[in-house]
Amino acid sequence: MMAGSKFDTFTVFPNLPKEMRLMIWERTLRPRIVNLRQRNLNKTIGEWETETGNTWPPPKGGMMGEDAEEEDNHVFLDLRESSRWRGRERAALADSLNANIFDEDAYKEAHLVGLISDCPPPEILRVCREAFQVVSKSYHKVFSPLGSIPTTWFCFELDTLYLRHDNFSVYYADGSLVSVTYDLGDSAFNMLDMDNLLKVKKIALLLTGDNDDANMPLEKFIAALASTIGGLENLYLVVKHYEKEGQDATCLSITDPINFAETIRSYKFFNPTAWWEEVAEEVPLNSTESEVNLEDLERILAEDVSRGKTSWNIPKIETKVVLDREYAGELARARRAAKMKVDELVKEHKAYEMERERERERDKDWNE
Repeated sequence: MMAGSKFDTFTVFPNLPKEMRLMIWERTLRPRIVNLRQRNLNKTIGEWETETGNTWPPPKGGMMGEDAEEEDNHVFLDLRESSRWRGRERAALADSLNANIFDEDAYKEAHLVGLISDCPPPEILRVCREAFQVVSKSYHKVFSPLGSIPTTWFCFELDTLYLRHDNFSVYYADGSLVSVTYDLGDSAFNMLDMDNLLKVKKIALLLTGDNDDANMPLEKFIAALASTIGGLENLYLVVKHYEKEGQDATCLSITDPINFAETIRSYKFFNPTAWWEEVAEEVPLNSTESEVNLEDLERILAEDVSRGKTSWNIPKIETKVVLDREYAGELARARRAAKMKVDELVKEHKAYEMERERERERDKDWNE
């Protein structure tokens, strides 16, 4: 397109070879931070029991396996008795409802629990049928407990699954990572499609909250979660989630473990030094420390691998913070402003050096 052209749209895209169009659609895909949270379904456990003729909860061991058969993306379960696990789950649910844990029917008033994400599906899915056909090869609707259908669009190659304890607190809330590890893999509301959870390559795990436990160090909780999920490549330990009041999780970003307020202050008052001196291009940032001992965590994971408890490689573990859209925008603007300072001083510095070089050449000619 010629400079200064009045045309600002690309009208010949439909005329491109199909192979080229498909490549362009694929290049539109971008990594996302996909949060996951529990929500109450409309249906109560009592209604589910009446409809199915079975008793809640189905045995954990039989929720997915040889006894499950798939039909039209719905999973029908063999609901054999498992009295010990069933009794534990009923009592735990009754306790969370402040009911008598020995009341056999107390749990029936509770609602089934589903999983949902605030992160919207990629917009490219809605552009046209051709784009949908391409993108839907990488994105799938996944993550569903009993009585629900999967609604979260997720790309295992690109996306990061973001788990925070306060999003797993519909019934079994304890303000720590126990909420996540329990509800993902051990409670009656655990995922049916655990095979999809095992495909996730990048996990971000929020650490803030009451993570103290006298019986198990925080590092062991994290290692247990990593073992539940499987072959992770990246494990991001989120030491802080920065969000404005009333903001949702529709657009999140992940970055280095900064203290946001102090970092913004550093950008604002950044002085790349005087123009006649060497220009400092890096802004000194203020980091937020993690309460997790990374060496201990890696050692525990390595021991699990050596004992044959897990067969996958140890993920790359990094400390991060998560920002909502507003915080991310403020940080981006501060970075741009600091970069403009640097660029301007670099320009002045180069002009100064060139002038000094010309002066040296004149002095040399004069002396000769």
